[in-house]
Amino acid sequence: MRFPRPLQPGDVIGLTAPSAGVPEGLYPRLDAAVRRLEEQGFRVKEGACLRGDNPPAARAAAFTALWHDPDVAAIIPPWGGEFLIGILPLLDFRAFAAAPPKWVLGYSDISTLTVPLTLLAQTATAHGTCLMEMVRGQTDPLVRDCLVPLRLSPGTAHTQRSTKLFQTASTDWAHEPERGFELTEPTRWRVLGPDPDAAVTVTGRLLGGCLDTLQCLVGTRFADVAGFKARHRADGVVLYLENCELNPPSVYRALTQLRFAGWFDGLAGLVLGRSSVRGEPAAQAEALAGLPFPIIADADIGHVPPQFTLLNGAMARFESAGGRGSVTQQLLAGGG
Repeated sequence: MRFPRPLQPGDVIGLTAPSAGVPEGLYPRLDAAVRRLEEQGFRVKEGACLRGDNPPAARAAAFTALWHDPDVAAIIPPWGGEFLIGILPLLDFRAFAAAPPKWVLGYSDISTLTVPLTLLAQTATAHGTCLMEMVRGQTDPLVRDCLVPLRLSPGTAHTQRSTKLFQTASTDWAHEPERGFELTEPTRWRVLGPDPDAAVTVTGRLLGGCLDTLQCLVGTRFADVAGFKARHRADGVVLYLENCELNPPSVYRALTQLRFAGWFDGLAGLVLGRSSVRGEPAAQAEALAGLPFPIIADADIGHVPPQFTLLNGAMARFESAGGRGSVTQQLLAGGG
């Protein structure tokens, strides 16, 4: 597993949209996020395709250019989207693996890229807060410190703890470009099983992302999860998944599809992100019944913010007890 060098103030962060670009009406929000990066001491390089709609070939070329730019230390898309899968055949993952690694941070449709980068280029990637959420008005510590895990040196560890409150209502970024999250609902993790407040710990090599998009990679060369588990058998593997907009029957089908495809075979544990979809817990319980490892649900991962920054390829320890939880991550090469 290759870990990018620690991100430091003064580094260049490249911005591009491998999925959906930012429309003109949200440029003030985008500019506010860029200012926030600069306030933290980073230099920003705007790549092609950050703004507006762009065809797959252009989006693939823009990402590739930033990856091979020696001045760029990290790449952060503005947000997710819907059509990233179309650029995967246009990306040269062997060339990515031969080049120095750099951090890629995002979630939602960006999982369609970060997971293949980890599996095919043996490069750690980051699932977490998107660029458009990184504005001065954000007060939650997970968002405020979302880049801290990208500053870790090999062997060092970092712990993030569950939030106190999360957001359910959306924010109008067009009219309030500096507005942070509206955190109103109490966070409560649970454990699948007879006692949702049981004390559970799961440890292993981390891999995961957005269920909506990852289910579309099952059976393709971009999602050799079996190979990842084989390389890291000695460490164990913890899979994490979060839902964007799948309804309960779709969640049930997607999880069952992953189960049929062997994604859950031999896992050390499974962690499910918090969801806004009513009825999802029942679908999760039905699809995951009988699996022989701990399953934590409603964790701070994904589309119901705030969320952790999770490093695909890192060693991780999730702990949950009494509705609260934490994740500690450590950059250890492993594999073989």
